[in-house]
Formats: sequence, C-alpha cells, structure tokens
Amino acid sequence: MLLHFIFSLALLFSSAFGNHDGKHHHLKEHSNDQTSLLVELSGIKYNLTWCADFDSQEITFKVDFIEPKQLDDDRWLMFGFSDHGKLAGSDFCLFNNGGNGTLIDGYLGDKLEPKIDVHQDCNFIAYDRHNGHLDGYLGDKLEPKIDVHQDCNFIAYDRHNGHLVFRRKFTTCDIRDYAVEPGTTQFLLATGHGEFKSLLDKHVSYHLRYNMLLQYPVKFPGDDSDAKTMKILAKDAPVPAEQTTYWCAIVKLDENLQNLKHHIVKLEPVISEGLEQIVHHMVLYHCAMEQDASEVYNGKCQADERPEMSHLCSKVMAAWSMGASTVFYPKEAGLPFGGKGFVPLVMVEIHYNNPGLKSGLIDNSGFKITYTPHLRPHDAG
Repeated sequence: MLLHFIFSLALLFSSAFGNHDGKHHHLKEHSNDQTSLLVELSGIKYNLTWCADFDSQEITFKVDFIEPKQLDDDRWLMFGFSDHGKLAGSDFCLFNNGGNGTLIDGYLGDKLEPKIDVHQDCNFIAYDRHNGHLDGYLGDKLEPKIDVHQDCNFIAYDRHNGHLVFRRKFTTCDIRDYAVEPGTTQFLLATGHGEFKSLLDKHVSYHLRYNMLLQYPVKFPGDDSDAKTMKILAKDAPVPAEQTTYWCAIVKLDENLQNLKHHIVKLEPVISEGLEQIVHHMVLYHCAMEQDASEVYNGKCQADERPEMSHLCSKVMAAWSMGASTVFYPKEAGLPFGGKGFVPLVMVEIHYNNPGLKSGLIDNSGFKITYTPHLRPHDAG
C-alpha cells in the first residue's frame, strides 16, 4: 500500500483540493531536494524537515515552530499521508499540545471524524506530560479514527523552544498505515484547537500538497563543464477557472542542433511560482515532422486552432508529475538530442488541475534541459 499515513500534529498533510476554511495558506518548498517544507497554516508558521534512513527503513520528521514558538494548550497538529486522492480513510499521527498529551494511531472515518485504530503501535522514545501524539487515519466522512497499531514513534518535544521530532517505519504490519515508498505522496496538513471531532469543523484548517518522502541520493555524474542548458516552457499560458486543462506549447530549437549530436544529461522541472499545486504533470515530446517544418503553437491541446501537424509531436522525451524531482542520466548514457536528420521542434504538454477554480493564473512552466556535445557510451531509450 502506498503512502496512506496521516500525521495528526495539528498539521494534516493534505491532498490537492484546496483549503477547508477558504483562506489561502502558503506551503512552500524550503529546499531544492524537497526534504523540507516551510508551512503557514492558521497563523502558525513552522519548518517541517524529514530524513530517510534506508538501513533502518525509518523516516524521521522534525518540526521547528517559527511563529509562535509555543502553541496554545488546546492546539493540535496533524500530519497525514495518502495515495488514493481522498480524505476519508486517510492515515494520520495526531499531536495534541494540551493536557497530559497523547500519541495515537488513527484514521478519518466516513464523516471525516477521527477513529482509533485497533493496533496502537506508537512507541514513546521521549515523553513530556504536557505534549503528545496520535497515530490514526481518516474515515469516509473525514472523521479522525485512532489506529489500533500505533506506528508514530515520539522522539522529543521541546515546548519552550519550539521543536518536535518523531519517527516512523517505512512500512508496518497495519493495513491502514501508509506504506512509505518512492514516488509522489499526497500530504494532508491540518490544525485546530479544542477537541478534534471532524476535519470539517469550522475551527479546523487543512489543505493538500504533493511531494516525495523518499529521495535517493543522486550526484551529477561525469565532468560536463562544457554542458549547455535551455528551457522549454509554456509562454504566458492563461490557466482557466476549470478543474482540468491541457496546454500544449511547441517550441522551435536552435537549428545548429542539426549539425552535431548531443546527449541530454539532466532534466529539471520548472514550475511557475504560485502554481505548485496547479501544475499536475508535464510531458516533453519530440516532433517527428518534416525537416523544413516550422510549426509553433502555444494554446489548449484540444483547441480547434491547434495545427494538425502538431499531432506528430508524439515521441516522449521526458515526463514529470507533482512531487518528482530532477532526473540525472547515468555516466554510461545520455538522451540523444540533435544531429543529422534531427527536427528542431519539441512540445511540452502541461496538465493543470484546478479544483478550486482559481482565476487570473498565468503559467510559464516546463522543462530545463542540460545537454553536452561529449557523448556518453550509450544512447538512453
């Protein structure tokens, strides 16, 4: 089972359906490797970092509260993960700042109310009677439920200096727990005060975000000091107030690429600021047109005015989805690019997912490619 685990520390890692309280909450990546998030939610600002230990098959999370340093006694935070695109059934660990504190494994029920899991597998490593955690999941109605197996391991909480650390296994024996695996994870972040009865309560704020929990260490192989870069982007694409839109941008490359074969050694996503939760996935295609073709286009993929010949842009060069990071090719191979017979036309197709029907958005997302004339031993397929 993919990441289906929700941490309930008043920060509930969410999916991508917008905010329950209708307010705009900022959730920004804090580092390029996506192991850190700077979060602002209902007046609470904190930095969330995580680190995976592949030897012990554990992932450690640290929360550093920025503003305020100390939470109110009745404040709770929830961290959750899911892979199914729904709130109900989401697995979570819930941190309660008041009373004696608790760490409980649970899930959200059909009405988004919290429910206790039969298996309580949370193991306390350090404990302060003023603080606590809960491991759980969301039911079909988004009510929190407590997990029978408590799999959130509480390590430390410094109430006065604003630090919280906890750990969880990649996988557990509990079928309700989210299995941490490579790939994109749906985060559910939530916070509230008082008793946590339902994710839909007026005092609860939550939103969703996609990211990756597991990042395998990758180094840029080889000495490519002579490498060049180029960006293949949509140009001022107006994202409509519609849930689903596909945008196609055909870009004409430097014709000098026809003179010499190169290898692409690195592919990076370029996402316009503010559209991190709107750009769902992108695909980069090479266009198999005639040598003298000069078709360029920047518009909706399904539009009547899209050139008929552009449908020949069908050879996939690269693909990206929410949460994915940079692709490095190994030192043994590179993606062939340019050379005799190479048609200097490529197309980037972007899928916008705008469930909140936001308007006035302009996008210039796409890919940044790094390529070199020094060919590697093999062509990547």
